Amino acid sequence: MAVYSLGQRATGFTAGTALWELRTAAAARARLHVVSLSASIATSGPRLALGRPAAIGVTPTSPQTWLAHDPNDPAGTVQGALAWGTGPTAPVGFFVQRLVFNQVILYWTFPVPLVIAISSSVVVWNIAGGTSTVVDMFTRGDE
Repeated sequence: MAVYSLGQRATGFTAGTALWELRTAAAARARLHVVSLSASIATSGPRLALGRPAAIGVTPTSPQTWLAHDPNDPAGTVQGALAWGTGPTAPVGFFVQRLVFNQVILYWTFPVPLVIAISSSVVVWNIAGGTSTVVDMFTRGDE
């Protein structure tokens, strides 16, 4: 399997919304190995989490596609989205969640990769609180 990565920057941080969505194509699924976020949180107490949304986002705005580590591998099909016509809905449950304060770097690793099904997604969700102007995000996985 080919290995891919993607780094994106979000400008905005709203409680009760998706911060980042990783979406698969109609003919492919993906396996996440790592998801990482870093930010400077202006207020304390936000909880950030990773889960499968009840419904994926509709009409993502300027999604970016995973980049292959080996230039001889096929182009990636998984996309990262930061904004949508209609955003993803809240997950029913979360794989991981963390309460964060001030300067934060979250690094979630999955020794057994987390699978994103065909035509599906996972989201980084801001459960509650906090304000930040910039959040840098990174993921690595395979298709």
